[in-house]
Amino acid sequence: MTPNGTQFDHPLWSWQHDQIVTNTDRIVAGINLNYVLNDNISASYRAGINKYSLNRIQVRDLASRANNGLGNLLSDNYVNQDIESTFLLNFNYELNESFKLATIVGNNVLQNEYTRVANEGREFIVPNIFTFKNVKSIASLTDERAMKRNVGVFADVTLSYKDYLFLNATARNDWSSSLPKNRNSYFYPSVSASAVLTDALNIQSEVLTFAKLRASFAKVGRDVPAEFLKISYDQGQAYNGLPRIGNNTFLGDQDVRPEFSEEFEIGTDLEFFRKRIAVDLSLYSKTTKDLITPVTVASSTGFTELNTNAGSIRNRGIELGLTLVPIKSKDFTWSLLTNFTKNENEVLTLKEGLDRIQLNANQIAYAIPGQPFGVFYGTRFARDANGNYLINRSGGAVIQDPSLGVIGDPNAKFRVSFANTFIYKAWSLRTQFDWKQGGDISSSTIEQLLGRGVTRDTEDREKTYIIPGYYGNNDGTPILDANGNQIPNTTQLSMNELYFSPAGGSTFGINSVDEATIYDGTVFRLREINLTYDVPSKILEKTPFGRISLSFIANNLWYFAPNVPKYTNFDPETTSYGNSTLQGIETSAAPTAKRWGFKINLTF
Repeated sequence: MTPNGTQFDHPLWSWQHDQIVTNTDRIVAGINLNYVLNDNISASYRAGINKYSLNRIQVRDLASRANNGLGNLLSDNYVNQDIESTFLLNFNYELNESFKLATIVGNNVLQNEYTRVANEGREFIVPNIFTFKNVKSIASLTDERAMKRNVGVFADVTLSYKDYLFLNATARNDWSSSLPKNRNSYFYPSVSASAVLTDALNIQSEVLTFAKLRASFAKVGRDVPAEFLKISYDQGQAYNGLPRIGNNTFLGDQDVRPEFSEEFEIGTDLEFFRKRIAVDLSLYSKTTKDLITPVTVASSTGFTELNTNAGSIRNRGIELGLTLVPIKSKDFTWSLLTNFTKNENEVLTLKEGLDRIQLNANQIAYAIPGQPFGVFYGTRFARDANGNYLINRSGGAVIQDPSLGVIGDPNAKFRVSFANTFIYKAWSLRTQFDWKQGGDISSSTIEQLLGRGVTRDTEDREKTYIIPGYYGNNDGTPILDANGNQIPNTTQLSMNELYFSPAGGSTFGINSVDEATIYDGTVFRLREINLTYDVPSKILEKTPFGRISLSFIANNLWYFAPNVPKYTNFDPETTSYGNSTLQGIETSAAPTAKRWGFKINLTF
């Protein structure tokens, strides 16, 4: 078959011919010094280095649909190094019988440096030799180096009264090398208070055995990444032997300000029946101002992105933890930990002159005032006032709405996890089950599977189908009969047309609107099973080991996603953008995997 760059290699062919070989190294070293000046004052200093190196070779063999079937060799070398030092001066005083004062003042220095060099070799000369000597041309893809240094001074003061009332305040000032020189200093404080009510009120109860209230306010500052403000020219590959120089694709705003988040939180910790029941509840509201992010701009400016302060966003939510110990005996214990989280976020403002920001030039994720951050915005199906599809009368497909709009929200409505731990003598079994409700996903994999008809979701090819809805005009308005009523759709479609959009309208697979790729991401998952055996200490008495434990670990063993096409077997956690601002977007990403492992822990 002739190679076609718009298609994909068969996975079994790729498994035999293509390869990715990755070698990683990590060096971690540190020093920790402590000195006690007297009973009340002590000093400590620690410094360390964490260096991570990655070397990756990627091969696309001859005849692959990628690279026109000519073969490709990619080398990617990445090194990240952190050097950090922290000096602390500790003061601890008992002011009198009731009051205690603990104070920490210190200094922190963090330097990050990274390099990345990537080269591409194009068109293999002879088969089965995957070296740069065996390619016809070599191109430099990336040659980056950056360094960033942050210096901070801070103080932490805690005043306690009879060990049941606590007041804490912190303050920190940072100087960052990545911010403009005239505003590279930023200050942020915090204050918190807590009270152990059972001690303060002298509550002696077998029911309520511990109760604590807490409240806090914190302001946190954040600088920009290294090279975020870069405005120098970029040197590119020579053209016809002539050097080439031009603008970077991004422009750094030289007046950028630090990003600040202000968070209020109140909460309580409650324990009943001596920790047989425990509750941990937190309510919070967090507002982030001068949000630091790239903003997509018109290419006519000579750039595609502006690195700047984009606006403000607010998060409000609840976090609830519930611990239950239904059974506790000499040999057997069963404990259940349940965590519930619900977060609602909203974009409050954007940079002046912007009504929305596209988070990636190639994707449908946006920041829009009044909407959750990262909502999907794009082409959509036309609907009547009641939300029913408007159908093309001649073809039977859904009419495309002439205007763009919000078509999905990747933010989950809530998340719940259940962790059960069973302990019997030297054996322990831990399981974790997760439930994520809502959170839309945009999937090109589902689009392609349905459009190509390669799953059992599309196996019934003989039937015809009618999309529920009413006939409409191309301008997105309903067609009315002589009595002014909407006309129900009765036009039939084949299975192929249902998932491979015909001319004159959109359906639910290929050649359709952006909305056709959006699905509810609700998912239930058996996240983890961990079975551990701790070798009894009596057996280890005559050995050099202090502890030996043997564990069998399994992850992601089962999931159920009720709102995606059943036979696509698509996992809503599959993503193409990791933990970036682009959430819920999948573009031909590798599927998630089950993992099994065996672990041995030895201590001496």
